[in-house]
Amino acid sequence: MTTKLEAQNLAIARTFVEQFLGKGDISVAEQVLDENVQAITGLKPTGPIEGREEYKQVFSAFFDAFPPVSDLVIEDIFAAGDRVVVRFCEFRIFWLHFFRKLWLIPQSFDFGKI
Repeated sequence: MTTKLEAQNLAIARTFVEQFLGKGDISVAEQVLDENVQAITGLKPTGPIEGREEYKQVFSAFFDAFPPVSDLVIEDIFAAGDRVVVRFCEFRIFWLHFFRKLWLIPQSFDFGKI
């Protein structure tokens, strides 16, 4: 049986994954991320992302460079106490501006299997 806290946390995680990561809705960060959030990701290889504003900047650049080619699908989501785990799948492509033409690099990658 899911507790009230687990249900709330599941709803927050689902919103973050579907709306922020899946649709690139940067405004969702204001709703679900603490202003002092820290994240370690390959999207900022020089160190952790420090704070909500930097988080939005880093992911905004990612969303611009890698538009989705498929809908994000949550494959599994569960909560235990104050923890939530989300496993999802999404495919994106990389656009490269080269010789004044927009080229599509014929690769996709599976972003975000957590």
